[in-house]
Amino acid sequence: MSTHTVPHGSPHNVLNGSEAQYTNAQQPLVGELGQSTIQSVLSHTEHPGNAIKEIQLKASLRNHHCRPLLSLLDELGVTRLETHTRMLESAKQVLCSRIETMQEDGLLALLEETFPYVSIDGLRSVPLDILKRLEAVPEAYLQELGEDHDLFAELPASVQRQVYEVNRKLLQEHAAPLMAVYLHGVAVVRQELNMDVGGKSIKGPPTRQTYRKTLAHLVKLVNMIGGSPKVYRGMMDVCVSKFKESEGLYVGPNQAGYCLLRSQLLMAFHDNASFRQLANEDPCHDLAWILDAAIAHSRDAPAQGQEGGVLKPAHMASLKKFFWDFDSKDTGRGKKRKHLSGGSEGESPLYSGGDWRDDHGKVIAEAGMILRDPSALHLIIKQVLHRLPVIFEAQGVPSEDEDLVFLTRLLQLAVGCRQMLKEKRYAFPPVKMELAGDFFAVLIGFTMEAALDDSYDAQDGVVDEPNQQLVELLMREEVVRHVTAMYTLERIAARDWARTRTLMASINQALSLLDERALPEWAAFAATLARRMAELLPQQQVGLGDPVWRVCVDTFLLKAVDIDSQVHGEVVRIFAEGADQHLKHEEQAKQRKASAAKTGTSYQPRLDPFPVPLLVDYLHKCLAATKHSRKRHRKRKQEEMQFIKGNKKHRGGYSSGGGLTSRPPIVDDMDQQDRLDVSPDNTDGVRSEYAILAPSSSGESSGFSLGDRLKLTKDMAPDLFSYLRIY
Repeated sequence: MSTHTVPHGSPHNVLNGSEAQYTNAQQPLVGELGQSTIQSVLSHTEHPGNAIKEIQLKASLRNHHCRPLLSLLDELGVTRLETHTRMLESAKQVLCSRIETMQEDGLLALLEETFPYVSIDGLRSVPLDILKRLEAVPEAYLQELGEDHDLFAELPASVQRQVYEVNRKLLQEHAAPLMAVYLHGVAVVRQELNMDVGGKSIKGPPTRQTYRKTLAHLVKLVNMIGGSPKVYRGMMDVCVSKFKESEGLYVGPNQAGYCLLRSQLLMAFHDNASFRQLANEDPCHDLAWILDAAIAHSRDAPAQGQEGGVLKPAHMASLKKFFWDFDSKDTGRGKKRKHLSGGSEGESPLYSGGDWRDDHGKVIAEAGMILRDPSALHLIIKQVLHRLPVIFEAQGVPSEDEDLVFLTRLLQLAVGCRQMLKEKRYAFPPVKMELAGDFFAVLIGFTMEAALDDSYDAQDGVVDEPNQQLVELLMREEVVRHVTAMYTLERIAARDWARTRTLMASINQALSLLDERALPEWAAFAATLARRMAELLPQQQVGLGDPVWRVCVDTFLLKAVDIDSQVHGEVVRIFAEGADQHLKHEEQAKQRKASAAKTGTSYQPRLDPFPVPLLVDYLHKCLAATKHSRKRHRKRKQEEMQFIKGNKKHRGGYSSGGGLTSRPPIVDDMDQQDRLDVSPDNTDGVRSEYAILAPSSSGESSGFSLGDRLKLTKDMAPDLFSYLRIY
């Protein structure tokens, strides 16, 4: 095994590379030195036997008292290997005990002598103990330690962080796989795809703080950083870079996940008293803290008898203060920078915007990432929609409402920050009048219609006509798309089917005209809408084939099902609910028949709410539409499992017992309670959802499961049986 060289610039360079030094009797014949010496001696001698004796003499113990003792041990049956191994271990123990009491100068001198042998298993513990004791390892050593990935894995965590401080490339190489596993974990995707703000929440930990403490790969990222300001900043830069450079013109769950990570990594340090100072020094700390508190309040408010999804006045004031204070910061160039509003000091920051190309302006783009955290974005949208009825009742003008304009600017910053990072042009954008004026006027118009309209029937037979002004705005503005999605969910919650149908018709027409790559932007809406449909079906608020079903399920969700496996799973659950309604209908039909026979009255059959042929047709359509997404999911899961298991493809300090693996994972990010990922055969993320609808694969029907009661056969559902490998 090769040895490491003492870095250039050290007082004594042990390895000059000259043959004279290789054969110096004072040099230990180990590693590369030993190999070179033996090769040189044996290749230049005419008497191999004498050469071997010479090598043995040079490698032997110097103390003449050792020879008779070695001979005695030979007679006792102790091999030379055992003897030398025990002596080596004893010597290392003595040296390592002295290291504990050595001063910095002595440690550096000893490191210089022992570092060349750090690659040798039997000697590695000595330089590693020295490195662990040093408060600051010289940069030359750190650079070399970063080049040997296997050695790096065995370094103490404190030394690994010092390596990261001088080797940003290595930090990114080790952090990126951890980030990917974190972002694709079920618990994280759930947060991204949940637009239920201040209302019902899907199953999961009660707070974001709980997620931060329990998701293993986020905890690992925190442990990587430790208390190092340089590694903290480097990690945030990796996160920002991944968001900026992520593929796709539109921001879907994969891209938005980096905004969630930027926010939650910051707040994980805020939660940790030992490292809180790092969070406090982050220029986005106050913003992340305000939003995190607002999200927690919004979630807890309904349980406390308060309105959910609404920013408290204190939170709103703190948000304004954050951006106002940012306006007045000094750039460090000897003069006050222009306000983010683009105006002079004292001018309101609500209506205009500044523009910079300096690095300091990057803070506003990172603030945009904090706002683009899906939970924060949804809360701000909810607050926008909360303001509209207030303006309507006061007969106000949206573009003149200070709170609404400020919230709109936050949304513009959130959706525009990625482009800012790409172009390196940073600004707190001025409000767009087609948002504050045209778009909000459209929504207030819908609200006015709803207040005057009592015809909320989902099946009134009216043709679904899109609002053409809204369609045009949807095609142009991402803010419009996000706000319209939330507004549509609100109209569904209010059982306002007339507006729901118009809004969905407008969304569907806009999507038909937009690039198909825009669909991932609607992932959160699709997942939440699917949950809404699954809830409304048993309540008989919507039904198979009615106008709301057509615009929501047939037109939108069957198209959106390929966005993500979580969306796919939610859509399949709609059909599982439909299957349950079918079974209840059959049971009720049996009871009515029996009652009719008993009383002698005629039996009047009722319409099946979800016939089996239609159920099977929907399942087959979903399978046909999701071949690509299921393949992507399988590939990603295989890569993640290889990383988790320590596959050598992901080299570094996370697969081989180094300092950063000393703490076991708290909870696997792939939530074992989530039924989308519990099965080992569920590599595409949705197999277990389909399996619920199929008979038991063993062929022994229990008669109680949904699949067994449906009594599907291979002839009835060939694609489903083929997919589930039921033969």
